[in-house]
Amino acid sequence: MPDGSIITGWAREISDSGGAPTVLGYQGRLDLACPVAEDVYQIFVGLDGIELDDSCIMFSLRTYTAQGIVAWEY
Repeated sequence: MPDGSIITGWAREISDSGGAPTVLGYQGRLDLACPVAEDVYQIFVGLDGIELDDSCIMFSLRTYTAQGIVAWEY
């Protein structure tokens, strides 16, 4: 992890709707992916006072409940 990385404060917002995705986020902020090499992106959270390049794209991290034995990683 790069210096200054935030590894606490993340939360999952569980939906009450059956089968709906569970959003993984940081204090309701925007998630951004910024290119650092060809086909390689670094993930950022839109914090106050931080300016990111226009090449960054916004996205949502979503999780779903799976049945049976599964492997996962964020």
